[in-house]
Amino acid sequence: MKFMLISYANRDWEAGLPPDPRLLAAIPRLYGNMPKAAALVSTGGLAPSSVGAKVRVSGGKVHVTDGPFTETKEIVGGFAIVDASSKEEAIAIAKGFWQLHLDVLGPFYEGGGEIRQMFHQEECAPPHKQASVSDFAQVAVVRRLYVARGDPDVIRQVLAPDVRWEVVEGFPYSGVYVGLDDVLRNFFGRLFQDFEGFVAIGKEFLESGNRVIALGNYTGRAKATGKEFTARFAHVWTLQGGMIVRLQQCADTVQVTRALAW
Repeated sequence: MKFMLISYANRDWEAGLPPDPRLLAAIPRLYGNMPKAAALVSTGGLAPSSVGAKVRVSGGKVHVTDGPFTETKEIVGGFAIVDASSKEEAIAIAKGFWQLHLDVLGPFYEGGGEIRQMFHQEECAPPHKQASVSDFAQVAVVRRLYVARGDPDVIRQVLAPDVRWEVVEGFPYSGVYVGLDDVLRNFFGRLFQDFEGFVAIGKEFLESGNRVIALGNYTGRAKATGKEFTARFAHVWTLQGGMIVRLQQCADTVQVTRALAW
């Protein structure tokens, strides 16, 4: 699940002053301290409100007011979007961000922000079909597997012991793997031996009964050839009791095969 970590602008930010160079130099430390299953999706900073504007609808008209927003107590100065397995994990990332400010700028630094979970397409059910909590949980399990990026600890938590893992013909290591150990050793083990930076990025999730359909892209680089690739995939996940019991995989096998070919 995705969360937006919002940071409020302080007086220096609103005055247009650049961030402290010491803080910029220390930011990369955050990436190494993030939970294994979490991923940083995007970051951004906003210009001072003096160069912005507010748009408001009232009395049947649209009103525009130029900045600065002096009457606003808390002004957004920047944001980060993270893919995390829980709200608690997102909070841990945010705490690490603000602790870094204290470590670098000293105990008298003051700042803050918000943590807001983002909606996904599958959470906006049509009026005639109100999604249930269990529906959200099934998609969350699948999302967690993608975010794990091969972490065996997370994989063991979301795949059933007797999982059936079906890899389409023409894809490296194609075949049917039965059981958690078979999937970890003979699929993921070989995959990460031959590729580096291999990730499966789920972009769209559709739910039907006990199945979740995920559409997305594989990206990575073949170690033997140094060739990078991007290939589309479609995954059909079957879940029982909150765990994945089957994968039916379909993918653009040509792109991956080309990356392996000399």
